[in-house]
Amino acid sequence: MNIGIVGTGNMGGMLAKAFAEVPDHQVFVYNRHPEKSLHLAQSCPSISVLPSAEAVAQSAEVLFLCTRHDDTVEVMATLLPHLSAHQWVGTTCSSIPLHEWSDESPATFFKCIPSLTQTVRSGSILFTMEPDAPASESCRLANILGGIGMPVRIREDQLRIYSDLTSCGPAFLSQVLLRWAEAAGDTRHITPKVAEDMLVRTLIGTARLLEAGMSLEDIVGHIAVPGGVTARGLESIGDASLQLFRRLHETTMAHQQKAATLSVSEPNA
Repeated sequence: MNIGIVGTGNMGGMLAKAFAEVPDHQVFVYNRHPEKSLHLAQSCPSISVLPSAEAVAQSAEVLFLCTRHDDTVEVMATLLPHLSAHQWVGTTCSSIPLHEWSDESPATFFKCIPSLTQTVRSGSILFTMEPDAPASESCRLANILGGIGMPVRIREDQLRIYSDLTSCGPAFLSQVLLRWAEAAGDTRHITPKVAEDMLVRTLIGTARLLEAGMSLEDIVGHIAVPGGVTARGLESIGDASLQLFRRLHETTMAHQQKAATLSVSEPNA
């Protein structure tokens, strides 16, 4: 299958690499800064650089626009005349109303929120379509995205919370582990680097326990013996961790709402 990607920054570059690892996929990319696309193509023979966004659109069965809001609006305006009914067109920009495009083109439009975990063909990849999209179309798109991760269809109003858990999740989890390693280092009995190594191994082992069928609650129950040191440690965390993550979700939601307001009030914001 021919995959097209316009915009090869962090998200677009990650998608390009992920799809390039799928057998029988050819990936076509374009970036207004050619050196970024050329560097990406050097990493994988399945990635080809094309001279324009229009050329990518004309070559792709599934097209991803991985650009900022103002750039996405501008690029799509140039691409709409080149799209056909057999094409899928996705944007990673959550503030774009899909109906604005579907009213002007026979292509099938969707939003896609990938995660860095797709570079190892793992983790959840989120997508949303218009509410009246046929179930058969949703299944077809899920099959396409399923080559690089676990596709999860959500409603548009769920994008923020799901993105916190999947797309932002690896960064949030990694930051927690870095701070934990820093706190361990403050005890003077271990260096932060050694603590980080221990935590990474623990994280990998925990993931394997989950893959083997254990639940998060199972893991807690197997380790936290009543009155034991683990149980005491969990008590020290208490409601603080719950409040921490509530604050995290409130912060990201507020940021998205502010960004959405700016995109509506300022045509090129």
